[in-house]
Amino acid sequence: MDDSARWDAVEEAAELLREREFNAAAKELDAVLRADPENAYAWNFTGVLLFERGEFEEAAAAYKEAVRLSPRYLGAALGLGHSLRMAGRIDDAIRAGEGALVIVRASQASAEDGDAHWLLALCYSQKSKPDLAVRHAEAFLATNPELEAQADAKALIDTLRGQTRPLKSVN
Repeated sequence: MDDSARWDAVEEAAELLREREFNAAAKELDAVLRADPENAYAWNFTGVLLFERGEFEEAAAAYKEAVRLSPRYLGAALGLGHSLRMAGRIDDAIRAGEGALVIVRASQASAEDGDAHWLLALCYSQKSKPDLAVRHAEAFLATNPELEAQADAKALIDTLRGQTRPLKSVN
């Protein structure tokens, strides 16, 4: 089966996930995987589903299978890292984040994907390695993420540096 057909096979499940219809999405994904157990997209979306349910170890296993089937699948590599991080497996999450950076650097894109840096910033923060966490948070900010993500990264950096920002009056 070609990549396009595999993507088409998971479109309904992806839509159900966006609508937070997790039970229906699970049935769709199970059907896709029974028909084509080599569908990396189905494994990735299974990871998304399990992550949303708070089943982080199971999500990591699904994402790991997606990466095994498609080693350059950045979204799955990032999902794997965040699942491992949420499961408390920080060293494994760091390895997944570093793997995601390798994927980005090997791609044709000239700019790095900030999401891998954000994953690593969170991991190093949890490991109490503030210098590394700040370095990756700053690399994330250099990719010009959305405003809310920028605020989160700046707050993390301030916290790691022991600084706080005063609240500004809106009046």
